[in-house]
Amino acid sequence: MSFFISKLTDFSREQGVVSPALEKEIAVRKLAEFEAEAKSARATIAATRQSIRTLESQLATLPKRETTQVRTSDNPQLMERMKSKLLELELKRTELLTKFEPTYRPVQEVEEQIAQTREAIATAEKTPLRDEITDRDPTYEALRSELAKSKTELAATEARAAAMSALVRTYRTESQQLDHKEVLHEGILRAAKSDEENYMLYLHKQEEARISDALDQQRFSNVVVAEPATVPLAPQGRWLLAVFLGGLIACLVSVMLAVVVDRWDPSFRTPDEVESFLGAPVVAAFPKNGR
Repeated sequence: MSFFISKLTDFSREQGVVSPALEKEIAVRKLAEFEAEAKSARATIAATRQSIRTLESQLATLPKRETTQVRTSDNPQLMERMKSKLLELELKRTELLTKFEPTYRPVQEVEEQIAQTREAIATAEKTPLRDEITDRDPTYEALRSELAKSKTELAATEARAAAMSALVRTYRTESQQLDHKEVLHEGILRAAKSDEENYMLYLHKQEEARISDALDQQRFSNVVVAEPATVPLAPQGRWLLAVFLGGLIACLVSVMLAVVVDRWDPSFRTPDEVESFLGAPVVAAFPKNGR
């Protein structure tokens, strides 16, 4: 027996486990928890990737900036310069006309410049300056912020999924190792239990042999139990209470029996009974015993 105890101690020291069945149960429970978390992380990754694709497609259709204010106005400096130039050209043409004919080449060139200047002034009046103020599109910025947040969550979830997968592999390997250790441990326990049963059987046989030898030495025949004693199913009542109840019932029955016999007896025992029955006085009465 001590051999198997030593073997169990060596097993726990060498394998690093005390109860392989209990540690296997804990490992299997942890394995199931981590597998569930890994599945949840993979589902979250798929949903986050779909959300990122949706946000990117929405961002592609939105402008980065939007016009918040538009102002139109003439260019006063340009108009002033063109009008000054127009005035100079008109003064120059007037001066040339005082000296030359309208068909004179310089006069015609001045008139062409005047016409161009007037056309430029008209064009500037038709197309005023446009001043636009733009700002970031709030919808675009909100989607961009949500996209950045989703990408961050995706990276964190992928890292968590990788960690869960590593833990699942670790606990699966540990569970398989504990299976082997559990088989070895159960084999040692079975051998120890069998050895204990054999030892107890040996002690029982030894005691029987000792009793048989003692009976033989005192010249008693072997004692055999014909019928083993049995424990009564119901508890036995108290005998004193049973005797008292029996006596009471006997007294009641005796009194009732005496009353019934006396009631149904047709003989007369006293003169009063005769007078009561006949309705006449009794003259003489003779006792049955002659006294």
